[in-house]
Amino acid sequence: YRGFRPGGGRSQPPLDIPDFVYTYNPDSVWSYEAEIKAKALDGRVVLDADGFHIDWSNIQTLIDVGDGFLVQGNGGGAVSQGAEAQVQVMPFRGLNLNASVAYTDAHYTDPNPGLFIAAGDQIQFVPKVTASLLADYGWDVNDNLQAFVGGDYRYRSSELDAIGFRTPGFSQW
Repeated sequence: YRGFRPGGGRSQPPLDIPDFVYTYNPDSVWSYEAEIKAKALDGRVVLDADGFHIDWSNIQTLIDVGDGFLVQGNGGGAVSQGAEAQVQVMPFRGLNLNASVAYTDAHYTDPNPGLFIAAGDQIQFVPKVTASLLADYGWDVNDNLQAFVGGDYRYRSSELDAIGFRTPGFSQW
């Protein structure tokens, strides 16, 4: 499918910027996706997986105009592609197990020397890998009270921030 975001206006930062442009342009995408959803064992096993490819024109991004001031602007062409999968298993009543993983390759396809963007540079705020595991077990204590116990783990790989510094990946328990 095709989509877009409108452009807009912006205020000049408190800097003397010659020829500052007070607007940024719309961006647009063509998005392609293939997906599979499956259930087995009376719905106790559920799988959801997909692959995607997005062609992005005139991508909107944050631009450093000096002294740490960021404004909305356009960065040229980009592509985002990858795959993600989630599986949920309920082996017996009360126990729920979930696992998910995603891989995304989101990078610029057009160089923009004015923004210090080279073709192949990773798009900001998009980690390459995310994953999670979740387990919980619930049971009836009596007719009016339920109890549960569970835990989860999440992982997010490193990514670029708004001004191109790589932030470290992290895990959470």
